[in-house]
Amino acid sequence: MSRPSTRHDAISRGADAAVQDVGLREWMAALPKRRQRSELATFDTKVASMRHLPGSAARGAAKVGRRHGYELAEPAESFYVDDIEGPLVDGELDRARAWGWQLAALLTGQASQP
Repeated sequence: MSRPSTRHDAISRGADAAVQDVGLREWMAALPKRRQRSELATFDTKVASMRHLPGSAARGAAKVGRRHGYELAEPAESFYVDDIEGPLVDGELDRARAWGWQLAALLTGQASQP
């Protein structure tokens, strides 16, 4: 999950400056504690050549979500990009779509899209 320093670095590489103040870490810290059943799913992107480095923003976000009382609908997922600025590795967009359909089916109780 981004920190102010990583967002600043992203802005220096051309990202929108409007995202400088609030990242996922700050947004999740402001989440209310859940008292009723609420589910969450998390994902991140990783550079394929560094696939085996420890750490995952998706797992970190899932951990924060659980502390706020959210249940995980599915384990955290990572999708891979060719380089820091992308694009997605071949096949990852299809894998991400399938993951999204699977989540929708799980949460609505309906069959997933092929």
